[in-house]
Amino acid sequence: MMNKFEEEVIKKHSEELDVLREMSDPHIRVLYHDPACIIEKHGDWMDLRSAEDVKYKKGDFFIVSLGVSISLPWNTEGIIAARSSTFKNFHVIMTNGIGVVDNDYNGDNDVWKMPLYAMEDGEIHHGDRIAQFRVLKNMHNYEIETVDTLGNIEPSEKSFSGFINHIFLSRYFLTWSFSSFVIRFSPSHAFPTNLEAILLYCSCVGLFSGE
Repeated sequence: MMNKFEEEVIKKHSEELDVLREMSDPHIRVLYHDPACIIEKHGDWMDLRSAEDVKYKKGDFFIVSLGVSISLPWNTEGIIAARSSTFKNFHVIMTNGIGVVDNDYNGDNDVWKMPLYAMEDGEIHHGDRIAQFRVLKNMHNYEIETVDTLGNIEPSEKSFSGFINHIFLSRYFLTWSFSSFVIRFSPSHAFPTNLEAILLYCSCVGLFSGE
């Protein structure tokens, strides 16, 4: 069994190794199974194309090949989504909402695909841009801890009255600070010495009356 110090050292060097791996191989390697499926970069996303002609009827579920296998950089994953014009042009929706491509889905035969559901009759042509993807860093390797209580304040306890009190208290302290500033920095202390007490009284009236 490793002690806490040893675990921390291994964790630190593991994170450093991940950074070095990312820096040493920042490329997205693409194997094209179809020359018509060339990836195009638009902004932060990259467009994917259909590798086949598909005709469909309303209510059909089908999966379209995107004609590529991709090896993503170390410690990243791919997110596939429909393009903003996909529904308008083809009357289909992506059944998963988005697709998540794990980093180890990187073999020559690991072809990217898109599951679709037809809302109307239509067709997709070979080479049509129907999807887009981007690359995100993998989630940190968190440890799962089982507890008896989370120890957090319940939403019902975060009352509106507490929020109001916070506003009034802030108002009180601002008024107190302002009065102190006026007394201390007024020329020759021209204001009465009890002005600070008067302002404090007024702020307290506002604090407790809510006016």
